[in-house]
Amino acid sequence: VASVRKQGAVLGVYARSVNDPLAGAPAVASSTGVLVLGMDAKSPVASSGLKAGDVILRLDGRPVDTLAQMLTKQPGETVVLDVLRNNQMLRIPVMTRSLPQ
Repeated sequence: VASVRKQGAVLGVYARSVNDPLAGAPAVASSTGVLVLGMDAKSPVASSGLKAGDVILRLDGRPVDTLAQMLTKQPGETVVLDVLRNNQMLRIPVMTRSLPQ
């Protein structure tokens, strides 16, 4: 995780793996994904349309099952999240930001 943090990009999402028993994630057909618990109100994701309770299944088309996988982009890059919300798939573009210093 330390090497990923050196890149300095985050989405501003608070989430847990759907496999984490503490997540309380809705049942999904896939065993991968992260449940969005909340967002940093000052981050670009706050105005993206992503909501608490969404399950992020893919990041730029690649399956996601840990938060560390979501931290592999450069600040200012736009990533595409494939999200499950109320049994509907959504595609939400989100810009990454720098880690707070």
